[in-house]
Amino acid sequence: MHIIRVEKILSILVFIALWAALAAYAGGPIFSDELLYINTGLNNSQVPDYGNRYFHVYMQKLFMELAPNPLMGVKVYWAFLIAATALLVYWNARLFSKNTHIVHGLLGVAFFFSYRMISEYSGVPAADIAAMFMVTVLVSVYLFHQRATKGRKWALFLLGLISFLAFKTKETALIANVILLGLVFDTEGKFNLGQLKPVFKPFLLGILAGIGVFIILDAVILRNPFFAISPATIQAVFQNYAYTGGFRSEPTSWYSVYLLKSLMMPFLLYLLSGTRLSGGDIPPQKRVIWLFPLVLVAFITLNMLKIPWGFIERFYFPALPVISMLAPQFLNFELPEKCKDWLFFGLIVTTIFILFFVLRTVFMMYVDSIDWNYGKFLESIYYPILLSILLGVVIWKRRYTFVSAALPIFCIISLLVSPLLHNYKYVFKMSFTGEIFEKLYYPFLIFKQHIPKSERNQMYISMDIYTDLKMLSDDPYELIAMYNLLFDARAQRGNVTVGYQHADILEGITSYLYDFVIITEKDWEYIQAQPNLLQSAQDNYEFISDPQELLIFMKQK
Repeated sequence: MHIIRVEKILSILVFIALWAALAAYAGGPIFSDELLYINTGLNNSQVPDYGNRYFHVYMQKLFMELAPNPLMGVKVYWAFLIAATALLVYWNARLFSKNTHIVHGLLGVAFFFSYRMISEYSGVPAADIAAMFMVTVLVSVYLFHQRATKGRKWALFLLGLISFLAFKTKETALIANVILLGLVFDTEGKFNLGQLKPVFKPFLLGILAGIGVFIILDAVILRNPFFAISPATIQAVFQNYAYTGGFRSEPTSWYSVYLLKSLMMPFLLYLLSGTRLSGGDIPPQKRVIWLFPLVLVAFITLNMLKIPWGFIERFYFPALPVISMLAPQFLNFELPEKCKDWLFFGLIVTTIFILFFVLRTVFMMYVDSIDWNYGKFLESIYYPILLSILLGVVIWKRRYTFVSAALPIFCIISLLVSPLLHNYKYVFKMSFTGEIFEKLYYPFLIFKQHIPKSERNQMYISMDIYTDLKMLSDDPYELIAMYNLLFDARAQRGNVTVGYQHADILEGITSYLYDFVIITEKDWEYIQAQPNLLQSAQDNYEFISDPQELLIFMKQK
């Protein structure tokens, strides 16, 4: 179980390299919520409706302030959350019990990077990803408390502190506190309320310290030290979730659309690991961690009755690292001790990889011979067979040797290769979110050298850019957030005017002289058909067309 010094150093170096690589290839923020939090941080705004997200806002703000520009800061922040979570998953899986070792750590990380969330949210600093990181930190400190012989009171203090900060990151992180039920069990694994007496004081002090941290942050950044804990903020948070009646998207089962679909293998292994390990292997203080992903499912399922959006995948992100670290725990085997056994183990690992590539070649040739699709063959034939073998082995065997463990490891690796390659492709080769980001921000990006960079700018944006081209946004607040993000500005809502009709655009840009105007070619055609006002526009603005001839940029002469 013990991590040697070399392993610690190597894991930290891999974390740093991974952090840098993810930041370099990250896409960018493409959703409205993320733009709101980014703009809130840049402008030091007080938004009571989202008062329970401000630790995420402050963490993100730190990276935006330290980076050369906010966009780079956002990418580095997202990369840090992912890389740091992966590092903690490795350590937690690696140190979970006396029987765990490097194989458990590596499999835990592989599970984590197999989730579509990695590529579909590349460079997108969602509050749910920040909550995921905070929950992983909470679980890590809890496990340290269970292992430690010294510093246990400090660990309890940190648990209280992190618990509060996680809650102020997003409310779903609050559910992770279910793991603290493990503090009620004594060293013999018996339920004992007396265990709470020495726990209560340091844990409460940690919560109070978290409140103190927020008072300081709110005072320094917002000039309102009690913003986070004020009754007005608390009331606004609850009001934001007030049920308005009806569903925009009907509730659906999380098990059928996500857990047993997108997360099938890791979720099933997580469940089986929890049932296969006996109390002697894993005490109740640690078995309680298995409850969190299930309790979170119940919470967000009930939440669908209060929020009319139905199934939203990112709400479950905080549980993903926990599933990753618990899924390989069924592999109860010891690594070799003798040199010749290590050589044999190395031969087994090499054979696993050779077998994988041999089977891949054979299957591709076979699929080609029957004129079928290789991807469909994997999904409908090969993977179900592998999963059946894997589940059968897990159910049949409780303990393994390093030889018998080769079969489930081979099945897991074979099942993980495709999702891992998918994420690699759509993060590092052709960024999924990067392409969306480039299109969404295209009007600002293509005219970047011509756009003046000042929060005093008055800009005019045609709504046709969004309705016809699906670029920028139909929300003026999001337009301002996009501008501030790209140009490191602190503009407010009053800095942007949106033109909704052709006639309004022409009258608007001639009655008031804007610092810059962006309209569509269709808008420009209408303006050219109005010779009286066209001359006024030509007298006051320079006109620049984009290379794709979709947009017209106008700036003061």
